[in-house]
Formats: sequence, structure tokens, C-alpha cells
Amino acid sequence: NIAFWLIQHSVGIARNPPNPAIYGTEIDAFEYHRAAGTDSLYYNLHWNGYNFSDGTHRAAGIAAYLPGVSTGFHIFGFEWTPKEYIFYVDGRETGRMNVAISHTEEFILFSTEINGFGGDRFQMSKTIPDSLEVDYLKVYARKPSVTVYGSCDYQGWVLPSLKAGDYNLPMLTSLGLMNDDASSIEIPVGWVVTAYEHDNFTGDSVVVTSDSRCAGNFDNKLSSLRITSP
Repeated sequence: NIAFWLIQHSVGIARNPPNPAIYGTEIDAFEYHRAAGTDSLYYNLHWNGYNFSDGTHRAAGIAAYLPGVSTGFHIFGFEWTPKEYIFYVDGRETGRMNVAISHTEEFILFSTEINGFGGDRFQMSKTIPDSLEVDYLKVYARKPSVTVYGSCDYQGWVLPSLKAGDYNLPMLTSLGLMNDDASSIEIPVGWVVTAYEHDNFTGDSVVVTSDSRCAGNFDNKLSSLRITSP
């Protein structure tokens, strides 16, 4: 078994209710199980602990059939956006999922292991020796921007990629905001967001300088927005 994946330490702890946005998701940018066939990759998400017997563990996954993926070098890509996870092989999209979106920092792993996933580990002679050779890893970040969400904990509808500037209500609704219905916001370091209760930057306001899981007393009151960057 070979894997390229991301994880956050708190993924292993079960919560009630589950909250992958805050506590992270195991994101398998790809898993490859030779014993399950040499021409498939598996994209899996795991969150809320790893107890498979008591119903707390959560998971989602898809498979991609890719003849020839087991030989030669390939470029595996993974895109993590506020809305979804997108998977690529050699520049071509091969999978997409929009559940369990993590909004916390995670670290990257490459690994090989022998276990019961993807085949019978007691039939190892059929699948080993095996190896994973990594030529390079590149990590890219999108240009900084503000993202607004319809519900607390970065859930609900998503209004991404807001640049610095002033946004009145018609501008925001044209981008996808629902009036008086915004609850959480992600803000790059050093940026300042001022949210106003009414259109055209009037009424009560609140200044936000870091990620906010929920707007507290300003929940569901946003009608215009002023964003400044360093």
C-alpha cells in the first residue's frame, strides 16, 4: 500500500458532534493498493477519530481507474479549496469531493505500509517487494483573499476569493451572498475586514482581523463589507 496524504493530529479524536472544519480531515491525495489491482487509485477522507466499531468514525471515498498508473513516473496533484477537494493525475482531473472540508493547517505524508486495506496482508508474497520513489514535492498557495460562509464553522454557502476593496449589498449578492445570512469568515494574516449591518457601509459594524468560526452577536447581519490588506 502506498499513499500521499495530509493529516492534522486532532483528526484521531472523536467529537460530538463531528467537526472536520475545525479538527481536520485525513485527506488521502491518493492511495494505491497493488493487491486490489494495479490500475486504480483511491481518494479517501477520514474524520472524527478512527474507531470503526462504535459509529463515531466518518469516511468518504471514490476510486479512479487509470491504466498504466503503476509504471513510470506520474504527476499527482491535489487542490484544496474552501469548497472542495480536487484530485489530478498528469494534469487531468481524476476525482472531486465536497464533504469534510478541513479549515485547519495539516501536514503532508508519503508512506508505504502492509495492512489489511486493499488486499489480504497474509498474501504478501504476491504484492511485495514494492516501493514508492518520489522525485519532488511542490506546494502552492493561492493569492491571499477573504472567504465568507453562510453558517458557523465555515459551513453553508461559500463566497470565496474576495480581494481588498468595498463591497455593497448588490455587489455581494451578485457574487453569491445571501443578505443577513453570513456567519463565519476566513481572513489572511494582516488583513482587516469591517462588516456592516446595512447596505452602503451603514448601521452597526464589527471589525474582524483573524478567522472567525461564528460572528457572535453579528451572526446573520452582514449586508456590506470593507476589506483592507497590508
